Parts: sequence; structure tokens; C-alpha cells
Amino acid sequence: MSDSFIPPSDPLIGSTLDARYRIDERLARGGMATVYLARDLRLDRPVAVKVLHAHLAEDETFRVKFTREALASARLSDPNVVNVFDQGESEGICYLVLEYVPGQTLRGLLQQQPRLSPGVTLEILDQLLEGLSAAHRAGIVHRDLKPENILLTPDGRVKIADFGLARAASRATSSNSSLMGTVAYLSPELLRRGQADERSDIYAVGIILFEMLTGQQPFTGEHPEHIAYQHATENVPLPSEIVPTVPTELDDLVVWATRTEPEDRPANARELLDETRRVEDELGLTALSPHGVVDLIHRTESGDRSENATQVLEPTAIAPELPPTTATEPEAAASSAVAVAERLSTDLNTPRSAVVRGTARRRRRGWMLSFATLLITALVAGAGWFLGDGPGAGIVLPGVAGTAPADAQTTLEQLGFTTAQVEENSIDVPKGQVIGTDPAEGTRVPKKSQVTIRISAGPRLIPLPSVLGADADLASSALTEAGFVVAAERPERFDSTVSAGSVIEVLGTDSAAIAVGTEVEEASTLTLVVSLGAIPSVTGSSLSEATATLESAGLVVASSEAYSDDVPAGQVISAKPARTPTTKGDTINVVVSKGPEMVTVPDVSGKTLTAAQAALQAAGLSGTSNYPQQNVPLTNTSYWDVVKVTSTNPAAGSQVKKGSSVTMNGMFNPF
Repeated sequence: MSDSFIPPSDPLIGSTLDARYRIDERLARGGMATVYLARDLRLDRPVAVKVLHAHLAEDETFRVKFTREALASARLSDPNVVNVFDQGESEGICYLVLEYVPGQTLRGLLQQQPRLSPGVTLEILDQLLEGLSAAHRAGIVHRDLKPENILLTPDGRVKIADFGLARAASRATSSNSSLMGTVAYLSPELLRRGQADERSDIYAVGIILFEMLTGQQPFTGEHPEHIAYQHATENVPLPSEIVPTVPTELDDLVVWATRTEPEDRPANARELLDETRRVEDELGLTALSPHGVVDLIHRTESGDRSENATQVLEPTAIAPELPPTTATEPEAAASSAVAVAERLSTDLNTPRSAVVRGTARRRRRGWMLSFATLLITALVAGAGWFLGDGPGAGIVLPGVAGTAPADAQTTLEQLGFTTAQVEENSIDVPKGQVIGTDPAEGTRVPKKSQVTIRISAGPRLIPLPSVLGADADLASSALTEAGFVVAAERPERFDSTVSAGSVIEVLGTDSAAIAVGTEVEEASTLTLVVSLGAIPSVTGSSLSEATATLESAGLVVASSEAYSDDVPAGQVISAKPARTPTTKGDTINVVVSKGPEMVTVPDVSGKTLTAAQAALQAAGLSGTSNYPQQNVPLTNTSYWDVVKVTSTNPAAGSQVKKGSSVTMNGMFNPF
């Protein structure tokens, strides 16, 4: 048992949700929720538990978005989708239980490698589209596909995670709320109109495919608005323009998946998967397995950056070999040109004709360079308007956290913003100080926008749950779920009214007991006082037996003796604690019987009854006689004053219990 207790930085770690999911470790924290590694105690397996941030759990809109992840993902059952096991809400904590997937994200892999080979890229793309096809068949749009949401297991399995932004495709509607998702992967229609369907997911897949092949995103910029503007107005470049060894077939897939108009893209993941597998077959990669991915993951995890280790990234040779020829160089060139023309003519009749047609035009027409120059000039001018006087104009919000509300208001209004104020509970920011702003610090906000200043109202006041008499572990879980920190140390004491292991009382930070229902500040440290049960009863046992029993309970025995008419000698009369409340290490005063106290009957023969009685009382006895205590007839003298004792019963010299009655026998002689 620790002498001091340091509260964990995250109060959920070490707690158990719904008496089933033990929170062991925090894995990641996002904008809406925190993900923990947990243990399903019922099924004894690791799981991932996603907990909605407390301030969002109080917002009905965010709870609906969070619950949508469970509803959407639970409808999917596919090896390439992270499974949802459970969903619940308890004491203000909204949580989601997911399949725990060890390994790393595609983002992590791309951060360790300059780019992926066509073979590994197609392995990942194939599995990604398998999982996405299952979602699209169920009518679900992911809306937030990006490398961070694509998990790679150590055995090469690709799994799609985080359907937190998913909506049923039949419910795709426009929204005036801010667009969710990552701007680098948002489709033009989502940026323009706030609408998304299966083809928006296809656009994100195309961007991810481009990034795997080239090691970079197609559009970059200093601010998110710059990137969004390019996605909404420009075509994604060919990967081979950055990495010349990328096969034309993969160029075609990128072009088809990232068309600016949704109707020009594949209708869903299944259609793109079919075309991907046709490309795999054409490139001689039909027998796909995750071995290449496994090999790459293991090498990156081991830190191997040798030339041999990166051979998996070498471009796959896909150009068909030309048959030997003896033609002159001009004739060979002409022959090659004819061959290319024939191939293009053939490809125009395939299901991919639209893709190849667009790719061929961009490669064959030199005048496009001039057009591109004019287009870039126009885009730069448009971007200047967009960011200067248009919708993209804005000011980066300064940080005002920790300041007084009046100072924050002055700072923001001097920049041209209007302000509003709201109070929020906070365990980190003192009451009356600014927590932050909405939008957040560093966000570029249009001029004259309203900025909400979030002011701390201090910690929430939470009524203490009724945990008295409850099992200590369950009480600890209930208090943790309510928002408190429970001290590891649990003082114990004996209590005859509360069963062992149950809570007697809850102490606050001042060590005073807190009544059930009392409002206590969130994140306060509470201490549980736990019952040791009743002090063991040892009455009637021997001193040695009593000592063994009490010492086994952690108590110290102090013994004494006393006479007892009721308890036989050598047996315990009583056992009482030296102080209350009583805990381990305290002293119990044990009184052992000496049996009844004995006295000797004195010899009172020859004494008057009155004198004999006095002698017996002095010895601790009482005296009785058949002579009445009244006057003798015709005299003023009592019988007891004239009758003399001839004998006693018990007889003189006998040992009797102290307090016993002795009969005095006498003779009356009036002469």
C-alpha cells in the first residue's frame, strides 16, 4: 500500500468501463475523441476503446456524429474494415469498442519511405478497395479517407478505420456547417457544395494512390485554403511527371479516380477495384499477396535503411520488350510511333477509353504547355482575389488563452472581429480565465467574423454517487466514471455494520467524510475508507485462542483477569477495543475470568443475631434467621438482640461465593 498517491495524468487509465473494459494505455487523441488500448475482461482480449471528449459528449450534435460511427461500422463485416464490437454511454462517458489492430498506419509507412513501388502500391490499393467496396455495398460513404485511417497489420492486412464521418449514401445532403475531413483528400464537390457520395471516396483513393506512387501530395500550399482552391479548380497531375518510372496504367487509374466532375469517376469502389485488378493482370501482378507489404513493414520497423532493404521500392519494369529489328533508327522510331498509335486505338475501345484518352491528350499535345502557362497565370490571379478580397481573405486568430476575458475581447475587436462569450467547465484553466476561442487559435478566419471567447467556469460540480456499502472496486469505477480521481490508498477499519471489502465512507481532499449527493469538483481526489468487517468475537474462548484469533486479524491483545460468577475460570469475559474507530494494529483489552470470588464463613457462635449478621456482612456474606426482627413480648428488646447463634449453615470455616447467604441458627433463653 503506497504512502503517497500521484494522480494519473489521464483519469481514465486504470479505470474499468461498465465493469468490463479496463483502460490500460492511451494510443491517440483526435479532435473528437481519445483512443485507448483496453482489455475486455469478459472475453479476455485486447480492444481499442474510443472515448468522446467530455465537452463534446455534452453536445447532442457531436454525440449523434459519434454514435453514427458505431451504427455505420457495425453494418460492415469485412476483413479489410476495422470491426466494431460494442458501443455505450455511462455517467456522461460515450465510448465505442473497436477491434484492436496492431501495426502502423499508411501515413507512418509513407513517412519512413520516399515512395512505394508499383507492386506494393497495388497490394495496398487492392485491399483498400475491397474494404471500401463493402462499405459502398452497404450504402455507407466514409467521407474521411486518408493515410492516417488506413491501418497496416504486421501480417500485411490492410484495414480501413474511423467511420466517424460516414453517412448513409442515401442521406448525402448539403450542410452549412464547416466541412469535416482532411482538406488534402477532399473532393471538389465536397469543397464546392458540401455534398459527398461514393465518388467522393473514390477521389480520396485517387489522391492516396498518387501519394503512394510519388511520396508527396498532388497539391501543396501554405494554408489549407490554398490546397482547397487547387482541388476545386485543377486536375491532379500524372504521377509519372514526378516519378518517370511509374507505369502508364497507374497514371490512368489516378486520372480516372480524380476527375474534377464526379460523373467522370468510377461510380463506386467495386468499379475501380475491377479496373485495378485488370491493371494488375496487365502488369503481371495477378497473384497478389501481402508478402511485399509484410516485407516492407518489417524492414521499416527494424530501422533497416540499407540498399537491400529498400529494393522493394524499386520501380517494376513493365514496358514490353520490342522484338529484335535491323531497321534503321528513323524506321524504328516510326515503327514505335505506329505501335503506340495502334495501342491507343485499341485502348479507346476498352472500358478505360475515357481514362486513356485523357492521358494520351495530355502527353501528345505540345500546345498544352502554353495553355498550362496561361491557366497557371489565371489561377494565380484567381488565388490572389480569393485570398485577398474574396472568400479566402482572413486573419489568423491570435492566442488569448489564459488571459482575462476583457483583454481577450479587446485584442480580437482591435483585429476587426466581433465577439461573444460562453462559459465552459475546465479542470485545467482557473475560473474566470480564457480557455481559448472558437474557431481555435491559429485558424484563418474571414474578416469581421464573430469569434466566441470560451471562459472557464472552473471544474464541474458533480454530485457524489451513492457508493456507501458497495464493493470497493466497483465504487472506485463508479467514482472514476463520474469524473473523480480515486486515491490508490484505501484506509481500512473494523465495522460491525458494513461487510468486509465494502465502502464505509468517502473522504475528500481535506480528509473529511463526504455525504452522498454532495456536489464535489470534477477531478477531485477522493479516498475510500473500506471495512475490515466486525472485530472477531472471542467471548467464552481461552486466552490463547482469543489471542490467536485477534492477532490473525491484525490486532494487538492486552489481557487482564476478573472474578466472574457466570464465566468459568480461564474463559474470556469480554474483549473491547482501546479506541474507536478501530483499525489494524490497535489494542483489544481482553478480560479473562478468575471464576467466582470465594470467602470463608466466619465463626459467629455465641454472638447475638445482630452481631453475627454484622460479622457475616464484613466477610462479604449476608445473614438470615428464622427469628423475626421484632421485640420480644412484654419487653422493649428485639429477638435479634437477645437470641444467640448456636451454629451457621454453611458451617464456620466453609468456603462459599462472596455474597452468599448464611443461615444463623439460634436459641432464645429469656432467663
